[in-house]
Amino acid sequence: MAITWDDEGSDGTPVGQHAATAASVAAATKASVGDMASDAKAMLDSARSGGFRVSEDAAEPLRTTLLAMRDRIKTLEHDLISVATLQPPLGDHDYGQRVASHQRQALAEGPGSAAEVLRQLNEAISDSVVALEAAMKKYKEIEEGTIRNLNSGQE
Repeated sequence: MAITWDDEGSDGTPVGQHAATAASVAAATKASVGDMASDAKAMLDSARSGGFRVSEDAAEPLRTTLLAMRDRIKTLEHDLISVATLQPPLGDHDYGQRVASHQRQALAEGPGSAAEVLRQLNEAISDSVVALEAAMKKYKEIEEGTIRNLNSGQE
């Protein structure tokens, strides 16, 4: 079954509206997502080296939220790519065809497209989740080491 511009996306919103929103957000946030990706990589490096630690109780709500965001972004990316394969109803004339091609490029093809920005955002979120998991592991190692030292001092 083919998807049309006006069909409902996974959240009930017309897929064409998702496409327009994604394209404008991508243009506004490409640099921000790049910064977020760099920060997530730095956070991951810091967590792996023990630069920061966090308890499971403190990190789990954030981790859960990040995982939910990642799932939502995957859904948006899927809807966006589905829409990008459609020809928007701009007519059969040359100008309409060129605008439709440009829109497809902006949505899902090439660097800086909305789909590419969503992929980068998804990667940054995944790196943040891994960083939190590494920080929780370091915290637990320190906590267990402290407990062992306290217990060995009491014997």
